[in-house]
Amino acid sequence: MALAAASPWGISAFVPPATGLRGQSKVVNEKVEHFTAEPELDAGVSGQNRIQSATMVAGLVGSACILARRKPALKKTAVKATFDKELGVTAPFKYWDPLGMASGDEAEFRRRRVAEIKNGRVAMWACMGYIVPEYFRWPGYCSPSQDLKFTDIPNGVDALYKVPVEGWAQIGIFIAFLELFPLRQEKDRVPGDAPGCGRLGVPWFLAFNSPGTECDTVKSERSLNAEINNGRLAMVAITGMVFQNCMFGTTGPAMWGFGSGAFENELGVQPPVGFWDPLGFCDDGDEFDFRRRRCVEIKHGRVSMLACIGYIVPEYFKWPGYLSPSTGLKFSDVPHGLAAITKVPAVGWVQIVFFGLAMELFAMNQSPKDPPGKLSSRLVFGLTDVNVGINQYTWGPFGIPNAPPIEDPEVKKRKLNAEIANGRLAMFAIMAMMFQNGTVGTTGPEMWLPAAAEDTKLRAFENELGVQPPVGFWDPLGFCDDGDEFDFRRRRCVEIKHGRVSMLACIGYIVPEYFKWPGYLSPSTGLKFSDVPHGLAAITKVPAVGWVQIVFFGLAMELFAMNQNAKDPPGKLSSRLVFGLTDVNVGINQYTWGPFGIPNAPPIEDPEVRKRKLNAEIANGRLAMFAIMAMMFQNGTVGTTGPEMWLPPAP
Repeated sequence: MALAAASPWGISAFVPPATGLRGQSKVVNEKVEHFTAEPELDAGVSGQNRIQSATMVAGLVGSACILARRKPALKKTAVKATFDKELGVTAPFKYWDPLGMASGDEAEFRRRRVAEIKNGRVAMWACMGYIVPEYFRWPGYCSPSQDLKFTDIPNGVDALYKVPVEGWAQIGIFIAFLELFPLRQEKDRVPGDAPGCGRLGVPWFLAFNSPGTECDTVKSERSLNAEINNGRLAMVAITGMVFQNCMFGTTGPAMWGFGSGAFENELGVQPPVGFWDPLGFCDDGDEFDFRRRRCVEIKHGRVSMLACIGYIVPEYFKWPGYLSPSTGLKFSDVPHGLAAITKVPAVGWVQIVFFGLAMELFAMNQSPKDPPGKLSSRLVFGLTDVNVGINQYTWGPFGIPNAPPIEDPEVKKRKLNAEIANGRLAMFAIMAMMFQNGTVGTTGPEMWLPAAAEDTKLRAFENELGVQPPVGFWDPLGFCDDGDEFDFRRRRCVEIKHGRVSMLACIGYIVPEYFKWPGYLSPSTGLKFSDVPHGLAAITKVPAVGWVQIVFFGLAMELFAMNQNAKDPPGKLSSRLVFGLTDVNVGINQYTWGPFGIPNAPPIEDPEVRKRKLNAEIANGRLAMFAIMAMMFQNGTVGTTGPEMWLPPAP
């Protein structure tokens, strides 16, 4: 699968994302050009040439980008005005053409859009083809004459040298057939609309050469935008996969940098990444360098944790009195965050530097004899350490001088691992705080929530449901900046639906720990409900027929039993019966879902009570979406759904 998917990606012309958002239904009379490159493959090339292969692919990509820019760009504003209503102009980048490829020529733009959609589709298949063979391979032979099984073909780039010449010939002919006949691009169809296929790529050409339905760009605008965006992401993703595969020589976890090394049993090696050294600093196995880096990591982590606290506390508390009596500078006069750098007097900075040196060299010194992070006092006279009573102390747990160490080795290991992990998080956090502070210019709520600034323009949807303290109206990526009510309503319907499903999913993660249905899930296979494991492990246990039933049940609820009517507010669901393409209104079909999901229950009359309950549902749904993702992550990491999924094992 990986081979078949990656092959057309490798030989199709790569064109960088052309920008646009409205479907181009206009017929272009100029000739549409197609560029393809023939693959030159040497079955005898060894796996050692993977780096050269990646370099050649990168070179071809770069060459295609340069050749694609065949006409000088016009003024950026003029080009933007030409194509800023095309498909693909979506948040957050909107119209984006940094290389000026779109020169204003409609025929050129259409050619690039056709190539972009085609390459995106192939790249999406290629990404799946890189992942699936890690878990599934076709049984039987790829080449019976050469006794070559599918399981003998390696995954990824190495497959290029394993497939026989006849196999490549078959792949080439298959691609040519699709390109020239059922998936050809005709001038009277919008880019990407193949005559041999219908919606969702249904291959009508297989049904006695039936023509595919023609794309309606107005009704399908959202789906077409999603396809272009997913294709763009997939092109970047498959390029990264090929590069990573060539660098690491594998398509397994080591391809992503989750390998092991000489220090995989040290502190800080924790799930989900394990021993993670993507830059290979520890490849030489030098213990001295590893210890030095670990000491620096722990020290920076501790300082960063204090710095994060120091970014938050001054919002609520500052010391009384004067910071500098001689200059009349009070603590309350010093601004918070980066602005304090220019406010603290020079003498104050000198004091800070000397205090840091005193702690580093004497009060909290890292002795070469102690493990990383265990600090002790040090007194130096000349170049000689002096050991006297007042100087002989160490820093114990929680920074308490001479506190007794933790005796239990497992408890100590868990706490030291927690300190390292928290320090790593704090280093990221303080950098983000400083960046946000430097960008927004303040450390108040508006540093995190743009809508909290008093001088920020009012959003078009600031009075909608879901706008609640403490964040208020929160749209950091600017999806709602255009004020489009249709898009806002669509996103709100999706948000409510996902929230409801997530709330049920969270309950479904907890209840099976205490209760499971009696009897059989699948009598034909002898599978009881009690035999199905809890959590992610159930995915591989439920039979295929069960998954088909689940999918059809979801479709029935979505399309008929719990349908979102365009006339009703988001989240208010009702029944729907369709015959052909026409809604049928009959007695049994006319019901709505009221409070708590009770059919035809009377609505809540009090507007304030209704608003409060609807806000609560949205907020709970948002929390549940985070919660179910965390549960799945924890379940996948720890491998269980019991108490140990949340609580480390007792010592």
